[in-house]
Amino acid sequence: MQKRSPVKLKIAFMFYDGGHNIGTGPMINGLRMLTELKKRGHEVLAIILAFKGESAAKDRLADVGVKCRIQAFPDYRQKLMKWILKQVKAFQPDVFVPNFCISGLFVAKWVKKAGIPTIAAHRADVVNKCRDGGGVAVLLSATPIKVQEEGCKNQPGDNACAEKN
Repeated sequence: MQKRSPVKLKIAFMFYDGGHNIGTGPMINGLRMLTELKKRGHEVLAIILAFKGESAAKDRLADVGVKCRIQAFPDYRQKLMKWILKQVKAFQPDVFVPNFCISGLFVAKWVKKAGIPTIAAHRADVVNKCRDGGGVAVLLSATPIKVQEEGCKNQPGDNACAEKN
């Protein structure tokens, strides 16, 4: 059997950065994932939304060859969305991962229209928290979202769940 050569991708990946330390689970996850993707030969751009414009992750990512673009939160989400679109357009990725960044999820609509696949993520145990203490949980995926109002009984193909308590 002939061995396939691995495909190298250009990946634009978004995450939040609290600034002073690397202590949040999603941030640690992003650092590990982007470092590994780079080690595997992919070209990676970290689009970092940083509180006060300070990034604790930037130096670690730059040390392994990950390109970083950092933006402090502006006064208006529309400004942030335009900035994100500018970064994606300049990088021309094979795939855009807004992750769980809300502005990136909005931007994904236009990125998908440009023919670039997008992957949204959710990394929290909010479904169990909703069952325990109330609230609404919405789980996102790269495909259209369907919301069920009556309990979290997803059917095959459903990509979201909402609970009312």
